[in-house]
Amino acid sequence: QRKRLDYYYTATEWAKRHTPEGGRILDVGGGTSLGCRYLDRLPDFERTVVELKDGNHLYREADVHFCDFMEWEPDGQYDTVMCLQCVEHVREPWPFIQKMREIGSTLILSVPFMWPAGLEDGHLHDPIDRIKLKTWVGREPNCDKVSGRKPWERLIGLYL
Repeated sequence: QRKRLDYYYTATEWAKRHTPEGGRILDVGGGTSLGCRYLDRLPDFERTVVELKDGNHLYREADVHFCDFMEWEPDGQYDTVMCLQCVEHVREPWPFIQKMREIGSTLILSVPFMWPAGLEDGHLHDPIDRIKLKTWVGREPNCDKVSGRKPWERLIGLYL
């Protein structure tokens, strides 16, 4: 059901546009193992997923690793790293995002945009605006987009 949300469409379209043919895409913490199937839109790429814990639906269309991303050792570089609606759950976003930037040429990152503090359990950093995200990433995105309806908007950024 969530795979129809606009920010998934934007993320996968950006991934198609900025990942070379047959390239490698890494998805970090996007809920794929829990049944979120937005990576189905990217069948022409080698897909790897890092999930914190096993879910009910093992995603068989990718190489799935169940572990802490900060402890995971990649087997090489990725053309594109996607991290959708995950960073707000991470206690220390700066090193988490820097690791993604180090292992990928392109970063596609989405966060809840201006959700009030306390609206969602597990969100450690709400509200998140463009300034906070720039602080975490260390620079402005090449482009960004706000999608969805208040109070559930998402900010998605493309970093080349």
